[in-house]
This record gives sequence, C-alpha cells and structure tokens, in this order.
Amino acid sequence: MKGRLILVGIAISAVSHADVIIDDFTDGAFLLQTPTTAYDTQTGSVPNIVQGFRMAQAIVGGHPNNRDLLMEVSGGKMFVEAGSGVAGSATLQWFNSYSGASSGAGSPNISDYVPFAPTLDLSGEKRFRVHYENADQTTTIFIAIYAPDLLHTRTLALPAAPGSGIVEFEFSDFTTGSSSAFANIGMIEMTTAITNGNDITYTKFEAVPEPASAFALMSGATLLVIRKKRRKRVS
Repeated sequence: MKGRLILVGIAISAVSHADVIIDDFTDGAFLLQTPTTAYDTQTGSVPNIVQGFRMAQAIVGGHPNNRDLLMEVSGGKMFVEAGSGVAGSATLQWFNSYSGASSGAGSPNISDYVPFAPTLDLSGEKRFRVHYENADQTTTIFIAIYAPDLLHTRTLALPAAPGSGIVEFEFSDFTTGSSSAFANIGMIEMTTAITNGNDITYTKFEAVPEPASAFALMSGATLLVIRKKRRKRVS
C-alpha cells in the first residue's frame, strides 16, 4: 500500500507544473505590411497573450525588388512572409504596454516600453517551445528575455528546418546571466531572421516544464520493485 502511495504521489507532483502560453495567435488579429522598417502594437488587452499585449516590428535591411515584409496574425496563426530579395527581421515582443505612438515608421522608442507588471515568473518551466509550419527554407529564430529594466538580456538562436515542426529553447542554453533571470522577466522577444525572402508561419509560442511525468512514473515503478524485493528478502 505504501508503494502505491509513493507512485501516486510522484505522478501527481510530476504534472503540477503547467504550460504557460506566451501567444497562441487566436486573438488580436493585425496586419503589418511594409517595404521599410516599421512597427505596430496591439491596442487594449488581448486574451491568450501573456499579460495581453504584443508589439510587432518589421526591420527591413534591404529589398532590391521593392517587395514588402509582412507580419500578420489571423485565424490562430502568425504569418511572416517576405518578398523576393527582402532581408531583415520580423520581431514580436511581449511586455505590459507601450506609452508611445501605437504604430509608426522606424523603430519604437525603448523608453516608452512598460515591462511586465508584475514581472513574469517562469522559474517553474524549463524551455520555450515554438510551433511552426510552412517554412520555405531554414530559418533562424532568436528568443530573448529581458530583465525588468529592459537592459539586461539572455538570448538563444536556433534554426527551424524547412517544413513544419517544433523548436525547443532550453533555458539552460541561454547566454550567461543570472540563474534567477527566468523568475523575474520584464519582456520576451522572438525574432525571425529574414535572409532572402523566407516565409514561416507560427502557431504557438509557449513555456513548458520538464516532461517529468514519464520519468516520475518509471521512478515510482522502480521503487515498487525495490520494495517488493526487500519484502521477499525479509520473508
């Protein structure tokens, strides 16, 4: 009976941490389409976005064919599409609010950013998970977390293979910084590198815990076996 209680207790503790949705793109539809650097923000609180606010920045470094860089949220997806020859980046940022103009040409002013309030605590999670589809070429994705002062960051860049898939950003692989950084986040940023007119569609961005359930169940089963062997030796 005690062995069963041990197994049940471990299984319960293994599922105690839940996934944290940063953005699933089911709300807050918007369209930013531009041949030059520009930004746009969500107005009002948007459900299913961490603290209800996101900003999009299209940074265009080159467009020899006079084509646009498009960022669009629609139907539960985030589309990043670049015309032939376009180079630059498409950045999404999640923080509390923005006190400057809600949209405009050029880049937003960092002094107008208001960090998460309260700060975001992801210390119970182990990695960011980015779900994507329809990548027409290998695409580099950068994830950054900012301290509440919006100055100190930890970053990690990983490739998304052509087609559809999931890219996992282990917290332990982020650039050096305070080990407590994930417990006190002021802003999260995801950037898609645009190298030559590449397209990709995102379907979810989340923070997830260690997949410990299976390990915990195996550990519990091992404890039961050990207890049974001990009982046999005693008998």
